[in-house]
Order: sequence, then structure tokens, then C-alpha cells
Amino acid sequence: MLIKLFTTFFKIGLFTIGGGYVMIPVIQKEVLLNGWLTSQQFNELLAIAEMTPGPIAVNSATFIGYKMNGILGAIFATTGVVLPSFIIILLISKAYEKYENNKFVRKFMSGVLPAVSAVIASAAITIGKDTIISPLALILFICAFLVLYRTKLNLLSVLLISGILGLFIF
Repeated sequence: MLIKLFTTFFKIGLFTIGGGYVMIPVIQKEVLLNGWLTSQQFNELLAIAEMTPGPIAVNSATFIGYKMNGILGAIFATTGVVLPSFIIILLISKAYEKYENNKFVRKFMSGVLPAVSAVIASAAITIGKDTIISPLALILFICAFLVLYRTKLNLLSVLLISGILGLFIF
């Protein structure tokens, strides 16, 4: 189980470009395929991972690893998801200064950035389908989105307020 956790999260970390939010649909697919969590448990995991300090992908890997195999599972899953990025950043940082103004590199990045936005939007839609379960949940979603989009209110504050409202609404 430990090797499976490590290799699964290493693969996720290696082939997912764009950060934690981009990793969400990939993590979800792997977790559900392996039967480690149900869809409902995964959605609850995301809420917890978002509220706790640290990157969402690392928090998710740690939680899933712990649920599957205790502290060793958490260590193996977390190391698996972090190690590829660590290695890649080490390699890229050596070459970045040399190639940052290269027109091919700039054009490549211009193509990657919109695709990353599309992946994040896809993750939001995928999660939204499972979590917006009623008209009141839709209203709460819209309000939270607008507050985050139009104000500088802290994300944690919006999550806390939404959770408190959820206690009364649901």
C-alpha cells in the first residue's frame, strides 16, 4: 500500500502542471479509481484541505495517505506529490535565467497559461456539480464567489462564514 500511495501521488505530482487546483481532478480520479475515498468523502477532504494551511495538493495527499495507512501513508503520499515538483524546480531554476527571454520559451508559456486556467475551471465545474446540491447552496456559492472576486476579504474568512451559514441553512 505504501508504494502504491507513493507512486500514485508521484505520478500526480509529475504530470500535473499548474499547482494544487489543477491537481484536484487528477487526485479525484485516482482516489476514486483506487477506492480510497467515496465522492462525498473526497469533497469533504477538499473542504478541509482548503481550510488548513498549506498547498491543497499536499494537504490532500497527506490526508489520503493517513486515512489509508496512518502516519507512514501520510509521509509516502506527501513525499510522492512533492518530490517531482522539487526535482523539476531544481532543474528549471538552473536554466531559467539563461532562457527566460527566449522567444520560444515565452511563446510556450503563453500557450500553457490559458490551458491551466481551463483545467482550473474544469475542476471547479466538476466539484460544483457534486457540492451545489440545492438552490440555497447555489446562492451561497454565488455570494462566496462574488465576495472573493470583488473584495479583498480573506479566503479563510469566507470559508468560515460559509461554514457557519451552512450550520443554519442545511
